[in-house]
Amino acid sequence: MEDKKLITPEDAAERLGMSPKTIRDWCRSGQINGIKVGRAGLWRIPEEEIEKVIESNTKAGMRKIAIAISKGGVGKTTTAVNLSAGLAMQGKKVLLIDTDTQGQVSTLLGLEPDIGLAELLGKEVSISEATTQARGNLFVLAGGDNLASMKIQITKELDQPQFALANVLEEIEGQFDYVIIDTAPSWDILNLSVLFYAHEVLVPISLEVLSVQGFAKFQENLQNVSKYQQNLELKYILPTFLDRRVKRSTEILQQLKFTFPYQICDPIRYNSKLAEAPGSGQSIFEFDKRSAGARDYDKLVSRVLKS
Repeated sequence: MEDKKLITPEDAAERLGMSPKTIRDWCRSGQINGIKVGRAGLWRIPEEEIEKVIESNTKAGMRKIAIAISKGGVGKTTTAVNLSAGLAMQGKKVLLIDTDTQGQVSTLLGLEPDIGLAELLGKEVSISEATTQARGNLFVLAGGDNLASMKIQITKELDQPQFALANVLEEIEGQFDYVIIDTAPSWDILNLSVLFYAHEVLVPISLEVLSVQGFAKFQENLQNVSKYQQNLELKYILPTFLDRRVKRSTEILQQLKFTFPYQICDPIRYNSKLAEAPGSGQSIFEFDKRSAGARDYDKLVSRVLKS
């Protein structure tokens, strides 16, 4: 019988785009059939097990990705819009949900919807009525001012308000390839319900000290949620506003690469076209597909598609 090829948790993590800790946890729980070797009992994984995970991910239902961090001005909405647009351009059917009272997702895509997430949460409309088709494969569930009062309402009226989003989105399960959720720079019941619905978290971090400090606090909150929502994983860390002329910006990028080698994505460089595109109601790919911003977000789209 041919010996099975065994690989380390680190090698498995690199192939799957996740952390070695997650791989070891999967081995302990039996989610994958790991093997302990040597006196130290180190985990090794048959390569065929990793192939099974890759195949399962390919066939899996829709992926639910929250774009989140408790800090404003880091490029969350820009990332949510351009990631969604890029995935849609690759033939994926995408639902982009805006959970922010500012409702900027619609503005960035040149939309003016009359109804959206607030009305859906209030059960005033069906999800088909609340959703706006923005592009061929891209659909939007808009945010806006009405979400402010809706947060109060779901807190008062629901026994388990953390499942508010999951409850109203249950009927679309499997109808999209990706659900991308843009969040507000806060820690409230609606953001909590996002994390109880999503399976993956993408954190944009502008390369400045305050943003890194905000990320540290967000990590604490995420770990607390993960105790109850065990399917949630910090999957991607996206450095934004990289300016290599600024020494501190480059230093923070290197620190992130060292601390989060498996989650770190290629950075989004500071680019004026990214700031100009919203004024035209276009994604960066529509506004200037040859710009540095378009190239950077194209790399992010490729990373998400592969992992």
